[in-house]
Amino acid sequence: MKNHEQIDAFTIAVDKVIMRYIAEFDIGVHAIVGVLEEKKIDLLLNYGVDFLADDELDDEINEEEDDNDFL
Repeated sequence: MKNHEQIDAFTIAVDKVIMRYIAEFDIGVHAIVGVLEEKKIDLLLNYGVDFLADDELDDEINEEEDDNDFL
């Protein structure tokens, strides 16, 4: 299965789960969105996304702050 087909299959499966929970359970859309946000963060933190800044970026930010001290 090609990558775009896998993405489509995953999207359809997620849509079905969401629609099932809306139809069968007494939880609101806000709760579903909250769970999805929590899962999004879990995926980002535990599956290879690094939120640490580059040293170069830190240096650029520090230089800009030092330059602003003279204003």
